[in-house]
Amino acid sequence: MISNNYSFERIEPFKMKIEYSEYTPDKIIEGLEQHIHDECEIYVNLSGDVSFMVEDNIYSIQPGSVVITKPYEYHHCIYNSNNPHCHFWILFSGKGNEGLFDLFFNREQGKGNLLNFNAKEREELFEICHNLCQEEKDCSIQYANFFRLISFLKTKSNNLVEPIKNPENISAALQYINAHFAEKISVSSVAKALYVSVNTLERWFEKSLKTTPSNYIKNKRLGCAVKLLSSGESVTDASLKSGFSDCSSFITLF
Repeated sequence: MISNNYSFERIEPFKMKIEYSEYTPDKIIEGLEQHIHDECEIYVNLSGDVSFMVEDNIYSIQPGSVVITKPYEYHHCIYNSNNPHCHFWILFSGKGNEGLFDLFFNREQGKGNLLNFNAKEREELFEICHNLCQEEKDCSIQYANFFRLISFLKTKSNNLVEPIKNPENISAALQYINAHFAEKISVSSVAKALYVSVNTLERWFEKSLKTTPSNYIKNKRLGCAVKLLSSGESVTDASLKSGFSDCSSFITLF
């Protein structure tokens, strides 16, 4: 006889949202894909000529690629052409349940974000995601589907893929911004520190990251402010410590 006894910890209530999206990059609102939030995210690629940036790392994406991000990791999709882009997007709150989602929380910021799968694994992955997209009145079934997805990703954690090496000019720019974004820096001051023109710096960002230096600085500051607010800092202190010039402009942007 085999006997096992388990003592399950209480699961804190959490919300989960899944979307299936299909569009061409020319229809995307500028800035929409560059974001940071206090939830965990699972991006499942189905098609599209895209890359994915998490913090300072860029990952090469193929059909079946999964990008996972934890709260406060800056990330966005990079569109390399106008090919149709299809993907599943899953957002859920992990607060209070970090032990269940160690694949997300038990790693360094901006590390271990990409998983790739073989054909058989992709088939199972897509089936789970399609099941989650179905309207289901029985909450226990969706619970089972969701945790099946989490278990699937966790058991395939050896599928983690390393990021692409950034060009030296981009690495230098990101390193400088990360070290100084909480100060009163501007795009022109970053360009000056790197001994290039503003136009050259903007061209670097557009070519490699499909965003602008100002957007990158803004999102780094927002990410820092969100962390400070979640730790109990006042709005004023969070805005000033994150590099915003005044509280009112921060509130408007936030």
